[in-house]
Amino acid sequence: VCNIDTISITTEDSSSISIIVSTSSGDKTATSNEQFMFLLSSIDSFFPTFGPRSGSTQVMITGNNLDIGNTEQTRVIMREIINRRKKRQNCPDTECSIMSINTTYITCYSGSAGSDDCLMIVAVEVNNNAFNSSSIFTYKPDPTFTDLDPEITIPAGGIKLTFTGSNFDVV
Repeated sequence: VCNIDTISITTEDSSSISIIVSTSSGDKTATSNEQFMFLLSSIDSFFPTFGPRSGSTQVMITGNNLDIGNTEQTRVIMREIINRRKKRQNCPDTECSIMSINTTYITCYSGSAGSDDCLMIVAVEVNNNAFNSSSIFTYKPDPTFTDLDPEITIPAGGIKLTFTGSNFDVV
């Protein structure tokens, strides 16, 4: 097993790989006959673009080459957008727990946020190299229930219940 050094590419490319083995008698170089393909990953979109502060929103990320690299070292992170102000202490990076991954999509569950107004970018990190979304994920206040009518019902069910509260659209 070996690791390839980080290279900077702007387009997908293929090339031969040279391996240098250092020994006490000097360096030996071998070049592959096969072409090694360097792919670029990207996020096209994600849905939904908001969720409750408490987290657990199922987020579907679509893009290209999302499963390249070591999938055990792939992470999805919600990172606060930093404009001209300092990073807020109550909007730390939040892990989005990956449930499934393939070439064109990742499904994950958002972590909780420290505040209701955290504006985050979605970043996919593969082997410590990150690529970011261009859209924003917004943490909104959790739903609250202020009333339930009726408060008593029969075990057989069939009774209409009315919930009153706010932020029901967040889940």
